[in-house]
Amino acid sequence: MEMALECMNVSDRRLECSREDFLRTIELLWAARTRGSSIRITFEDGELTFRRAATAVRVPALGVWHGVANMPAQFVRDIRQ
Repeated sequence: MEMALECMNVSDRRLECSREDFLRTIELLWAARTRGSSIRITFEDGELTFRRAATAVRVPALGVWHGVANMPAQFVRDIRQ
């Protein structure tokens, strides 16, 4: 099963990563919950990178997206519920 992340509500900009990779990323970011109040998401060279303070998690992804997304770290807690 693939999980799609819609970026900036633009239909031609879409990334896909495996569900397992995404859930593992959420758990690792949750473990780093005492550090950083935001999560920075980037995509480059086929890797989706989630960064929270000094913690960075990279997962393989397919798609087209350029830029940086910053999200409140609460996103991780909300996804886990």
